[in-house]
Amino acid sequence: MAIKLIKWQWYVSALADLQTQFFPTYGLNYFVSNPSNEAKPQAISGRFFAPANLKFAPGVIYKPSAQWTLMYSPVGIKAVIVSDDILKRSGTFFPLDPANLDRSVDFQLGSQLRIDYINKFLNDRIVYGSTLDLYSNYRRNPQNIDVEWFNSLDFIITKNIALSLKSDWFLRR
Repeated sequence: MAIKLIKWQWYVSALADLQTQFFPTYGLNYFVSNPSNEAKPQAISGRFFAPANLKFAPGVIYKPSAQWTLMYSPVGIKAVIVSDDILKRSGTFFPLDPANLDRSVDFQLGSQLRIDYINKFLNDRIVYGSTLDLYSNYRRNPQNIDVEWFNSLDFIITKNIALSLKSDWFLRR
């Protein structure tokens, strides 16, 4: 959502984002010597709403060209939700509080910067898009920045058929 602030490239905006996964994730350890040479699944490391990241960030957008968009929010809210009892007690997604081990939500207040790039090539038959999302939690270790980087490369084959290659990278501290 964006409202044009002045007649140039600046807009007032608000970002709302929810990320989770549908299927369980299992850890695999390929470096342990195994006589049968089979990868053995470890414990579950993620499942539906364990974790879920919910963000809301009011801010401004600067759009210098048709390809580039920069969104900055000096004060954004992020909630890390872990609905699984075993995973929330593991301390993987947010620090454990000995006084409240049943805590399922970690509320954060911080700054958010999102940089979007999209471009089309070969008569709009190839589309490349990239989003870099940076978040710093003011309340706990603001020097540790959460990084999310999404890339997509789309090949338009026909009007109704396309091939998409996507890559998502996450670094959350």
